[in-house]
Amino acid sequence: MTLSYKIFLFICAMLTALSMYYCIYLIFENKKISYASVVLYMFSAFHITDVYVRSAIGEILAFIFVPLVFLSIYQMLVQKKDCWLLMGLSFTGLLLSHNISFLISCGVFAIFLIAMFKQVDKKTFKTVMYAIILSFLLSAFYLLPMLEQMRGGLYAVNGYFNKDSLLHSTLNIEQIFKINTTFGYLGHTYDLSQAATMNIGLVLSIMTPLYLFCKKKTLFFTLTFVVCYLAIWMTTSYFPWDLFGILGFMQFSWRVLIVALPAAVIVVSYILNYFEDENKFKFIYWIVMFFSLSIGIYQLAPIYNEEKILKDKIVFSTSEYNHIGELSLGDYLPLNSNINYQEYGQYIETNNQLSNIENYNKSYNNMSFTISEAKENDFYTLPLIYYKGYIVEIQSNSENVITQTYPNEEGLVTFRIPNNRQEISIKISYKGTKIQKLSSILSVLSFIMIIVYFILRKGRKIK
Repeated sequence: MTLSYKIFLFICAMLTALSMYYCIYLIFENKKISYASVVLYMFSAFHITDVYVRSAIGEILAFIFVPLVFLSIYQMLVQKKDCWLLMGLSFTGLLLSHNISFLISCGVFAIFLIAMFKQVDKKTFKTVMYAIILSFLLSAFYLLPMLEQMRGGLYAVNGYFNKDSLLHSTLNIEQIFKINTTFGYLGHTYDLSQAATMNIGLVLSIMTPLYLFCKKKTLFFTLTFVVCYLAIWMTTSYFPWDLFGILGFMQFSWRVLIVALPAAVIVVSYILNYFEDENKFKFIYWIVMFFSLSIGIYQLAPIYNEEKILKDKIVFSTSEYNHIGELSLGDYLPLNSNINYQEYGQYIETNNQLSNIENYNKSYNNMSFTISEAKENDFYTLPLIYYKGYIVEIQSNSENVITQTYPNEEGLVTFRIPNNRQEISIKISYKGTKIQKLSSILSVLSFIMIIVYFILRKGRKIK
């Protein structure tokens, strides 16, 4: 497990570096500045904290795709390229990696479209529509079943995140400039020595304002600068979060750093490119590289020195199981559930007083048991968390029946016996829903079509 996770992090790091390099190189066509952008991005405090302190896998993956979102916006609105494929794949990757980062990036995309409306034409509209269709088709296998399940009940994620969670997670000014890595808590209510380091990094914080002194500015880079500082402002208690309860889906205010960071890197890359022809460029370039690497190594040092504690058994510190950190707050456990799932065991609840449960067996997606006798409407509540897609096959001497399941008050799978029966064999399995199956077929076919499109396009270029 440890080795596989390290391999995963290594692959993500390589893809993140390539993504940022690709983004900056296609904008400025300058290898030196592209190399610097990778260092600024990878050694930023927010990236280091997310990867090595929080182990936030969703955001670790999101770091790969957000630079490509900015690149696709630039290509569409500034270079007027037909970049629907890049845009569609970037947003698809974000949606499948971290849906909060996806929604935040959609907000950034809307800001650019509105502010640069004069650059929006038929080709732009066509690019956006193609990208939306592509992203929908490729992510249908995830998106449609998720929406189906969310409609079927309330989950923890629906209940305990709101504007209050945004306010409590805001940062102090000191935290915005903090450089040492801390295995601590997130939010302004903690002492600086206990608070995790959540900012874009000292070098980016110092360099980004220099954009104001560039005599030549463009609308795209000015908007990128504005997005960067708007996002940083949103991480602080100075932002009027009381007026933006609708953004409660973000869970924590510092989530917006996922767009602030690449925006800052793009702005600093513009500054380096702006001063490239001047004599002081090499000096500025190497100063940026030196301090970025030095501070980054300084921030990584505590991670290697951190004592590793492995526990054979998870200790739960609260009776409200769906609020514990061990399950990442149990976002998709039933909202009203107060069950300690670790200790619940294989207990089956029933009102059948006629016979005991025998021949109990459970595997990954299946459960079975037998009972000698049951009456109509006898219920059985199983040690399974309810999601749409479970079916129950009831076999007896008289007939075989497939019956549907429903959640009880605690969100566990429950079913009823349809009529009086004897010598009953019951099999419960997760078969999925029609939407799950159809959306998977849709995404697979779309993926195949994209592969075919790549092959055909490559063939045309060769000719």
